[in-house]
Amino acid sequence: MILIKGDPRFTSIEDMNSKYDRVVASSYYSLAYLIDQLNENSLLKAAKQYDDLFDNPKT
Repeated sequence: MILIKGDPRFTSIEDMNSKYDRVVASSYYSLAYLIDQLNENSLLKAAKQYDDLFDNPKT
């Protein structure tokens, strides 16, 4: 987690949380973009995996 958030000795809690939020948001955006690029057949094949990912409360 320190690699994403930064070193707490030099970075404020607010900055670390903001950076973490940006990384998570950009990761979701990237995943959404990739899903959008799939053709319908590929999307249907992986639909259960995507549903499991997005329905997981930890993600």
